[in-house]
Amino acid sequence: MTSQDRGLDRAQDVWPEAEPGSEAEGRGIRALASSILARLILAPEISLIAALIIFGAIVQAQNAAFFRYENLILVAKAAGPVFIVSVTMTFVLVGGGIDLSVGSVAALGGVVTALALTAEVPIPLAILEGLLACAAVGLINGFLVARAGIPPLIVTLGALYAVRGMVLVITDAGQIFPLPPAFNAIAQGAVATIPFLVIYGIVFGILGHVVLEYSTFGYRIRALGGNAVAARGAGIQITRLRASLYVVSALGAGLAGILATSRFSVGDPVLYQGFELVVISAVIVGGTSLFGAIGRVTGTALGVILLGLVTNGLQLMRVNQYFQPVVLGAVVVGAVAIDRIRRTRIWRVSSQ
Repeated sequence: MTSQDRGLDRAQDVWPEAEPGSEAEGRGIRALASSILARLILAPEISLIAALIIFGAIVQAQNAAFFRYENLILVAKAAGPVFIVSVTMTFVLVGGGIDLSVGSVAALGGVVTALALTAEVPIPLAILEGLLACAAVGLINGFLVARAGIPPLIVTLGALYAVRGMVLVITDAGQIFPLPPAFNAIAQGAVATIPFLVIYGIVFGILGHVVLEYSTFGYRIRALGGNAVAARGAGIQITRLRASLYVVSALGAGLAGILATSRFSVGDPVLYQGFELVVISAVIVGGTSLFGAIGRVTGTALGVILLGLVTNGLQLMRVNQYFQPVVLGAVVVGAVAIDRIRRTRIWRVSSQ
């Protein structure tokens, strides 16, 4: 039963047959309004939208270029690959895991694709090779987490270093270029004034939202993150499911790396260093819980947008570049604190 349903019940309990305009009806309406307000407060999207409005107003007062279309589209273009990885990271966190290797895996996908292209492999096959290399890393991560029982933090932290080292070895720490113009156009093109990267992000986000919210796979992910023992008792193959989440995460990272390689027209072995922290921060800010089961792609989208606009806004206000990570860190810590408060409130409401 939702908080809104409880509000209706409480309104009826106050006076089941209250006369219109009576004091009893007023108490019932106030009880319903209170429950709806509580529900809105608990929704992470509401707080994110409020934060976007407040921050946007502050930056706009300092620099009128903030809300110009040209500036916003640049932010959205840069956020496209971040959002793609953030969607698959949402799946992992909702399922009770974490993946710190996405930055290195993204670099692997980009480099493998670039190497294949310079060897004159057709573009579709080169992209497939890049994705398969990333899927292999995800499969190894998933096996070690799901089968070997090694904590995902340790497994993916090790993969972060191992995959990055492998990328540096196979490229001899050098960039790979030139790449075919047709491949570069994949991320550099646009429809009217909307960049392809923005369109890719929107399509990927819609697919991720549908899968997580309306598919059996999404239901099982939430069940796994909520209570793995109960999920196993319900007949869910939690070992296979947990492993599949890391394959999905690796594929998302690989796709983002390939798009970034197309955007910059070069295979870069140091691409997206520290990327995993940006992605996890955006997902957490978007309301996904580090403890599993709770999270939505819509919240993740707002989290990515918020962090992108905060970074852009700080640059427009000419804030010292060394101070910018301090602000972003405060945003992430504040989001985790809000998540803890929200979970406590939800627990109290559900126990009433």
